[in-house]
Amino acid sequence: TETALERLEPLREHHRREAIEEPGALPFLPDAVEALVEAGRRAEATEALDRYQAASERLGRKRGLAAALRCRGLLSGSLEELGQAVLLAAANDTPFEHGRSLLALGAAQRRAKRRREARETLESALAAFERVAFGDRGLVHAAMGDGLRQQPVVAGEQGIGIHLQPVEEAGIDDRP
Repeated sequence: TETALERLEPLREHHRREAIEEPGALPFLPDAVEALVEAGRRAEATEALDRYQAASERLGRKRGLAAALRCRGLLSGSLEELGQAVLLAAANDTPFEHGRSLLALGAAQRRAKRRREARETLESALAAFERVAFGDRGLVHAAMGDGLRQQPVVAGEQGIGIHLQPVEEAGIDDRP
């Protein structure tokens, strides 16, 4: 998280200094907001997100709105906001943002002890990331490592593969 913030802060500062508000010119900002939230810097995350979301709304940037809703849901823990982000990203045909929104929603559902819903949501996130990664499971696992763990499976009709399962089923869920 700190490394991400170190790399993203110069970009944030440049765009603030130059008063750049176009969400399309700020594709890194949702990542910065997510890193700020993870680092416990919620006030900074909220301030950056407020500006980004306001510009996205004012300029009618649906991709920016989907990312803003995901970040808003990460800040609030609101399943409703994360669900709205999923719907908006799906409607905008933004598969990576859709996968990220599904992943965030699945993690929030898991924390809320809604395990069945979380499993379905995380499976949908996996499918979304597989489409983006052209089926590269290693890349998908790296992107989803927080919510899923790899478990080997036995050879079957589909050959030998990897089963990704929610961490609570693997008995290794150490999250609150």
